[in-house]
Amino acid sequence: MLAIKQELHDIKTSISEISKKMEKITLNTTTQRDTDSNEPYRDSEVSRIKELNRKEWSIALNERKFAFFSALRNEEKAVIFEEFLSKEPPLIPRHCCEKDIKGWQDSTEWKSLKGSREKANMEHEINKMKTFAETHRKKVEHIDETFLNRFSHLDENIVKNLKSIWKKDTATEEQISRDLWQKRKSF
Repeated sequence: MLAIKQELHDIKTSISEISKKMEKITLNTTTQRDTDSNEPYRDSEVSRIKELNRKEWSIALNERKFAFFSALRNEEKAVIFEEFLSKEPPLIPRHCCEKDIKGWQDSTEWKSLKGSREKANMEHEINKMKTFAETHRKKVEHIDETFLNRFSHLDENIVKNLKSIWKKDTATEEQISRDLWQKRKSF
């Protein structure tokens, strides 16, 4: 029994010594690679970092996608509503229309009051959409800044590569959002 305990102790110490040697080897190769500026190493390091942060990357990209689409949708709807309002007579969506009051709907006073209220409702709706669009644009910028700042402590070239991957991923999502808006535009 004592011999088995001694062998287990010897195995544990040899394993810890091997681990220490491997750490030294890893540190030496890492510093050599950094000084050589080996691009394949950097690509694999970038891929490794992205994979380690895959969940956060996906969540941030998804939040950004929804914020971008909301900004795009509100900007485009505001432009469409401005076109509706500039036509003569203006095209007023139902949700901006005033309801008729029994007995007053034929009155010229009511028609002028109703028309001015509907235009005011449309202008309010347009301003609201523009405000929402601006809010979502700021959210997109905030997501970009905060997500990419989490990698600022890494090597400059790795951060540059991560930023380019992030920009490529976000450009893809933005194009998907634009395509989706074009399909839904005929509301």
